[in-house]
Amino acid sequence: MDPGKDGLPDKANFDAAYREWQLLQHYRAALDLNRLFLNGERPCTFYHGRRLEEESDELVPGLLRLHDHGLLTIGSQPFRRQPERLEQGGRGYWYQLRQRPFLQFLIPQEDCLPKRLVAKFCRFLSAHPRIVTLVHHHHHHRHGGKLLRSNLQGEHVVTKDRAAMTLKELDEEPFRKLTVLSQGTMDEFDAIEALVRVECLHVTVASRSWDIKFDLPKLVKDIAVEAGIKPAYAESE
Repeated sequence: MDPGKDGLPDKANFDAAYREWQLLQHYRAALDLNRLFLNGERPCTFYHGRRLEEESDELVPGLLRLHDHGLLTIGSQPFRRQPERLEQGGRGYWYQLRQRPFLQFLIPQEDCLPKRLVAKFCRFLSAHPRIVTLVHHHHHHRHGGKLLRSNLQGEHVVTKDRAAMTLKELDEEPFRKLTVLSQGTMDEFDAIEALVRVECLHVTVASRSWDIKFDLPKLVKDIAVEAGIKPAYAESE
């Protein structure tokens, strides 16, 4: 969504986007609409109130490939580690944002994908040593937000930052937690009938390491293929 003068999302755009999602009748249509957002052809979506941040550009091709396999991505971030020199009010300072690769998506249990393969895919994700995985039922009113699968112990910070006047001071400055995953981490989207009807699972995956850069969308796609999930939702030529 394009921000207004105060930097906040434009409510009219968001309301229009939400209505568009509410009118969808089929899960395939939801995937197509989300593709439009990822390609910059929609200013916002029901789960993100503005256009994608520039840092997401490198992820978009991989996110679109996940849609071919029925994975509707609703959140992601790339690896970031290096400190940078910034200015504010004419004064320079050092800033460091650390990000573990992170991805959230929905996957249907009652549509083109066999339910047993979806369950197998979630098992394979949870067994992978590079990532933490959380799998929830998507709809609170039907399942009480039940956590189906998790290999996460306690909380898992995926974004943190720190700032200081010099690099030496930056190295000594403690990090501030910005985004934290826990076994209760989940969003509700019960008003989108196209998602409710197919009994979506809400899946969160994140790197275990702060120091290893890798292509998380590709890893998830490769695990889906290994589990037998074919590109049943590929766009027609």
